[in-house]
Amino acid sequence: YITNMFKIYQDHVCQASDPNGTEKALFMYEIKKKAEQCHDSPRLIIHETRLKLSSDATINISPCTALRRVIQRIRQEENIPTEPKTFAESVFPPNLQNTITNQKFILSDNSDHHRRLLIFASKEQLGFSNGCESWQCDDTFSE
Repeated sequence: YITNMFKIYQDHVCQASDPNGTEKALFMYEIKKKAEQCHDSPRLIIHETRLKLSSDATINISPCTALRRVIQRIRQEENIPTEPKTFAESVFPPNLQNTITNQKFILSDNSDHHRRLLIFASKEQLGFSNGCESWQCDDTFSE
């Protein structure tokens, strides 16, 4: 009767990886990555990431409340600003004002708390837009 499967790798006997454990580790990695990279709600991040899991792996993941705390902790540690609810709450720390290639990304900010206008683009992106016949704008807030 064999309870564990083993394999030999470079003259070492290793316990075969648990597919559910591997899937759980990838799930946690993706949760943490999304927590750092987007402003989606913790519930949405967990839901979208959980959809990719097999039913066996779903049984082994942490409860939603624990996963939400993981996301909140990551965002607090990384000083990621919370999603603003009003124009006045929209503050952009210096590390979010430039692109990865250190190009200025906030081209214009009139700082009007009632009718604020922000223009986000790098010079390279403006070059692409210059060649377009039409532009689309996003009205994010409606107060």
